[in-house]
Amino acid sequence: MSPRKRQPGQRTQAERSAETRDKVIRATMDCLAERGYAATTVASIVRRSGVTWGAIQHQYPDKLAIFDAVMEAALGEFESTLVASPEADTPLAERVAEFVGRCRRAMEHSAWPAFLEIQLHQRDRPRGWGSAAEETLSRIFDSVFGDLALPEMRLETALAHTSATLRGITLHALTHPDTTAMEVQLDVLCQVLIAILDGTLPRVSR
Repeated sequence: MSPRKRQPGQRTQAERSAETRDKVIRATMDCLAERGYAATTVASIVRRSGVTWGAIQHQYPDKLAIFDAVMEAALGEFESTLVASPEADTPLAERVAEFVGRCRRAMEHSAWPAFLEIQLHQRDRPRGWGSAAEETLSRIFDSVFGDLALPEMRLETALAHTSATLRGITLHALTHPDTTAMEVQLDVLCQVLIAILDGTLPRVSR
């Protein structure tokens, strides 16, 4: 007997599974960003996603597996938003301003605060999400500044400062949702990065 033909508009099982995973990840990110780690329960994920727990378990066996999927998706979104390929003659200050602007856009979405919520509450888990975040940011830096042949110490200092600043801004915003304060902090980040990378900041000029 020949296999039954798929009707026009009928989705495959793989497409339905992908849609389920996306709904669950998006719902979990939003719950984490809006309500925090403790309040992101199975019930809240089910309610927000509109997917039954039984259907979710076909994709993720438990809540920890959902959180792992959220972490992977969040890092992927962060990288795709921030990675860039500037023209070779693009000035350093312009590159930094564009990079910080991309950071601003990334932080407007729930993926980044969701990532930090999970990371802060799963510090004792062996999977190194902190290392994965640093590796992601390192690749982003390489895409933006890699062709400038800057001294390694400047790049490492700028990367560490960026990582700490973005985490600090996000954590502050969780309890103080003041967009004006975030804009000021990002403007300061822009100025400091330029000073670090062009060598005018003392102690990191080499």
